[in-house]
Amino acid sequence: MVYICLLHAGRFSEAIQPFASMTIKGLYEDAACIVPGNNEKYCPNDPQKSECYASTCVSGTDFCATEQVATFARQEKRDKKTNELSIKYEPTWHREKRQHTCCHYPETEAVWDSQWARIDLWDEDALGGNDYLGGLDLDLQNKADANFTFVVAEHEEDFSLKGNNITVEVATFWHKPMDFAVSHEWDASPKHWSSLGLSVRGALPPAAARTRRVDDASRASK
Repeated sequence: MVYICLLHAGRFSEAIQPFASMTIKGLYEDAACIVPGNNEKYCPNDPQKSECYASTCVSGTDFCATEQVATFARQEKRDKKTNELSIKYEPTWHREKRQHTCCHYPETEAVWDSQWARIDLWDEDALGGNDYLGGLDLDLQNKADANFTFVVAEHEEDFSLKGNNITVEVATFWHKPMDFAVSHEWDASPKHWSSLGLSVRGALPPAAARTRRVDDASRASK
């Protein structure tokens, strides 16, 4: 799958600052895609969504976000000497609310052949390192666009079980869903990730970006 999207996680046993990390086993493990989960203020209005959707809520998250998009204005200019008409489109950038957030991986045979994505949930803690909440393995060999629901055992800080189950909803797509955001945030150590903006940011996973630069350099030398 090219787009792996976080739809919902909850119910948590206490008030937390949740986020998710994602890797593809054996392929993109150097850095995890980070999906913040405490931005319900960014959710578009939709009364059919969960109780936490578009409102402050400590029991769950829908992984809402904003995304920068462009609208284009047509501009025409006619040359006074030649009477030739030139047309160009000038972008105006703004941010729009998105209902859920995806991690995007390149469309390669290696991604196609990958078996598992690993998704972990964390509670952001700026003082002592983020607390692990639980995780799941997503089978990527289902090649169709699909939704999945997992029940994950919630963990204590010492990794013992808390006695509470978290429901995690995930979706996979080959094309970007129109109303979903894409995370451009990657971190080699999710336990120490911070929402203060210290992570690596980019359109591709860091490993893929390095591979692309090596390939480009190799082609240039030929």
